[in-house]
Amino acid sequence: MKNSAKYSYKLRPGYGSTELLLDLNCNGFPDSLQRDLFAIFEEENFKSVQSDLWIHDQIWFEYKSDNGAITISRDIWDFFFISGEDNQKDILKLDIILSENELFEKQTVDFSEYK
Repeated sequence: MKNSAKYSYKLRPGYGSTELLLDLNCNGFPDSLQRDLFAIFEEENFKSVQSDLWIHDQIWFEYKSDNGAITISRDIWDFFFISGEDNQKDILKLDIILSENELFEKQTVDFSEYK
């Protein structure tokens, strides 16, 4: 990991899908990761649509941009995902933003593992 990186993430397809998502590892700091993600979304002018929506064992936080909707999900095991069904443009934008942020390190992914 980068010396200053607190979290790691992967840009990868969903299982059995061609849609990309961001799979984030909080590395033991789930509340901190959540706060840092919200700050990034605010800086990038994403608008919060709904927060704290419980679905099964996950909390969903929904955001919108001019490109469409984005969902941050956090499950009870503190796995975080950012998905944008029908909004791959913002997923790719967020990949660049995270890769340039000192708190995040991008991990290499073999897309064939997610078929």
